[in-house]
Amino acid sequence: MGSHSRRSSGVHLKIESAQQLGVHSNDDRTHRHEHGSERRRHVEAPRHEHTGSQGNHHDVVAGTPPYVLELLPHACRGEPDDLDEPRGTALAALESLKADEETLEQVRRHGFIKIGLDLTTKDACPLCDTEWKAEELKDYLRKKLQTAEKTGQILEQLQKDINSILKSLSHRIKLIERIIQYCQKLDPPVVQTNLSSYLKELETAETTLIDFQSDYEDINSTIKAVSPSWWLPGAEQQVVIENCHKGVNDLPDKSIEEEAKEFLILAQERFEKLLKSSVTAEEQKVRNEIAQKVIKHYNNSSTKVLEDIYDNVAAEFTKLYRAINRDDEGSFVGKLVPAPAKLNFDVDFYGRGEFPPGAYHSEGHQDGMGLCLYLALMKHTLGDNFTFAVLDDVLMSVDTGHRREVCRLLKKEFPKTQFILTTHDRVWLQYMKTERLITKSKSFAGWTVDSGPRVWSDKDIWVEIQLALDKGDVSAASALLRRYLEYTSPILADNFRARIEFRGNHHYDLEDLLPHALKKWRERLEEGIKSATHWKSDGVKEMLTTKHAKAKELIASSNTERWMINPTLHYNEWANLQPQEFQAVVDAFRELLESLRCENQNCMSYLYVIPAKGNAEELRCNCGDSSINLRAKA
Repeated sequence: MGSHSRRSSGVHLKIESAQQLGVHSNDDRTHRHEHGSERRRHVEAPRHEHTGSQGNHHDVVAGTPPYVLELLPHACRGEPDDLDEPRGTALAALESLKADEETLEQVRRHGFIKIGLDLTTKDACPLCDTEWKAEELKDYLRKKLQTAEKTGQILEQLQKDINSILKSLSHRIKLIERIIQYCQKLDPPVVQTNLSSYLKELETAETTLIDFQSDYEDINSTIKAVSPSWWLPGAEQQVVIENCHKGVNDLPDKSIEEEAKEFLILAQERFEKLLKSSVTAEEQKVRNEIAQKVIKHYNNSSTKVLEDIYDNVAAEFTKLYRAINRDDEGSFVGKLVPAPAKLNFDVDFYGRGEFPPGAYHSEGHQDGMGLCLYLALMKHTLGDNFTFAVLDDVLMSVDTGHRREVCRLLKKEFPKTQFILTTHDRVWLQYMKTERLITKSKSFAGWTVDSGPRVWSDKDIWVEIQLALDKGDVSAASALLRRYLEYTSPILADNFRARIEFRGNHHYDLEDLLPHALKKWRERLEEGIKSATHWKSDGVKEMLTTKHAKAKELIASSNTERWMINPTLHYNEWANLQPQEFQAVVDAFRELLESLRCENQNCMSYLYVIPAKGNAEELRCNCGDSSINLRAKA
């Protein structure tokens, strides 16, 4: 009978497959719960190439690699060759520590100090709670460690040696555990009582070494653990290991039929898994297609919504900016264009291309753009709920002409919004008052810690003048009137586009501006009469003729009384000028200035010519109620 037949008819298991032996892989074996088992579980056994001619019976033990079966005889051998040096070094170091009590004490304190250093996180000792600043305590402990530098070197080498011993020890423990499993599963079982006592001895040595690494206390047991005595099993234990190896080695080979069955079973399992995976893949493919369509639709929709928002805001921004720069940028265009990870903001530069605002536009234009973009965003996001806004010195760099347009823009486009504006520029403040953008103001003239800011409340100029006259203070009243006329005259001259003699220092007094502004006012009314005559608007012609006559009368009255203003300011000649006499001066200028405004109480702005340059086409107010056509030709 051949060897194959002999093995097949020899020792049989009561079950057909090796898996029924109950011998499992490393991942499924029964885990040990004693101290140190977790460390050993991660120590890999060395791999050996299978070079023997034992047939296929090694593979019938389910989950058992061939090298484990070959290593069974190794359990009967003594200390491994590669362990001789680290074990000897460790034993010498331990014997030295045992003989030198002082060094041993330093060793114990060294570990204790390192633990204390790691636990120090608050301003107190982690062991006794004594108050101690964390950094100072760490410095103290570091100095302690530095003084024990030699001890630290001894410990570092001893740790390395013990780790090497533990690695080999863990490998031997796992091997003995595996042999015990095989002994229990073979039929008939192999008695392994002596082997269990050997395993307990190995586990005790392992626990001792692990504990010593933590507290360095039991040095005698540690010396015993690193001695070579436990490496070589006793004679009875070696017999058990050899019997186990022989039993496993005598397991029958698989027949061709069994191998075919196993192959088909495995193929069936994989085929079923393939079918299931194919169905799952098809379902996932359908889901993926739906998800792709959803995300594509979402992206397109969100992009469309965002682009519409950008376009609407850009269109509103363009409209607002054109309104305050109608004289030189009537074809201005602003664009908001999305780009990867940003939003490009480009504006037209006089038809020469579109660039970022800071590329070519002046600081004044950029201030205007910033305001217009803010207003456009507020109008889009809040709509009718945009009822309140604070503008803090937003037009410091904007020139005088465009500031007036800003006032008109805010009144026209945002009539329901309450604006609170702050400025350091008194000229801009006066423009806001003249254009009736604001009805009252407060000025802050310094402050102190004790009393806070000094506030000056703005009152109606005519009320202030009247209060001075009621007190008989003609000097104060005339000073107020002159300052008000000096403030109003440049506005009127600009509104009517009056011709003023240029001065390089830009210093103009009342006589340089007011007469030319009033003269141009009469001329604009005459232009309106000619236009009404040309267009045969008899009602308008009659109204303008009456207005022109009244203007002539009021201007004449103010010229008659104007001489009374200066003397009372610069000389002490008001002795003969009584309050009632100066009252006539005040009334004359007040009536004259009121005639230059819109009669609508909600507007009350001074009339102005549009456009700001070129041929005059219209004399109008902000609200449009007062509109005088100046064009005599189509």
